[in-house]
Amino acid sequence: MAFRDALTQAVCDKERVIQELLLQQSIAKQASQRCRNSSRGQSLLTGLNNRRAFYEIAGPVWSTGLRNNRDVSVILLDIDHFKVLNDNYGQLLW
Repeated sequence: MAFRDALTQAVCDKERVIQELLLQQSIAKQASQRCRNSSRGQSLLTGLNNRRAFYEIAGPVWSTGLRNNRDVSVILLDIDHFKVLNDNYGQLLW
């Protein structure tokens, strides 16, 4: 009976280790995706487009406006101390 209990415990321990490794792998994949998004123009903090994305999107829009002799409007929002706002209210906002 002691051998069976020890074997059962070993299997349970192995399953816990596998689950932990799968969780760590999932976390690593998410972090990697956030880094790729950041390099493509998304903020790591909010997931919103950053300056790089703005220039990529605004350039063609601006060119189209010039080419078609149309007005183009842009609204930029710069929030001072955004990290504090996001830390305190981020879950409510996003």
